[in-house]
Amino acid sequence: MANINKKFVVAIMVVFVIILTYFLFVKDDSNKNVGKSIGSLSEEENQDAGQDVFNENDEPIDESTLAIGGFGGSGRDSGGGEYSSEGSSCPTQQISYSIQKIVKNIICLQESGGNCLEQQISCSAEIHNLDDETAGNFKTEIKFIEKSQEFRQINSKVEEFSLPPGEFRVVQGTASLQGQDLELDCFFNTLEVPEKEICP
Repeated sequence: MANINKKFVVAIMVVFVIILTYFLFVKDDSNKNVGKSIGSLSEEENQDAGQDVFNENDEPIDESTLAIGGFGGSGRDSGGGEYSSEGSSCPTQQISYSIQKIVKNIICLQESGGNCLEQQISCSAEIHNLDDETAGNFKTEIKFIEKSQEFRQINSKVEEFSLPPGEFRVVQGTASLQGQDLELDCFFNTLEVPEKEICP
């Protein structure tokens, strides 16, 4: 009888060790695989088409400053973040805003033998102040690029304006470039956004 109890205790201990080993090693590996999957997804999201964007001095432009189609203040296209305010005990935060209704039109200005020798791009977008209390000054930039071989900035336009709460303004600009097989595009960037104090 004592022999049967010892075998039973040993069997329980073996099962316990197997379960413990499973949770320590197998479960840990599955978490690592999930982490690898998430890591590879975020790496894929951060990859572009293998092309860099350059400014007029042929220096790379930080892609975090560019917004393909814009970035602004609500949802995926959002602006906002907390910053500490000097001289005040309350932190400040950018007001919510958005860049909407982006329109890009490209026309051929000069044609010869069925080939376009000069193109013009016109870009416009609505900048919306989504805050219902705070008015303020916005500063936006439209960057015009040619992207057929390398991303090359061909022009830019900066505009500064004030927006009342809940209002919007249309910003627009044009650029032209001579050459064949051009791929013109434009990007919207917010350089300055109003802030407001967030007091408890």
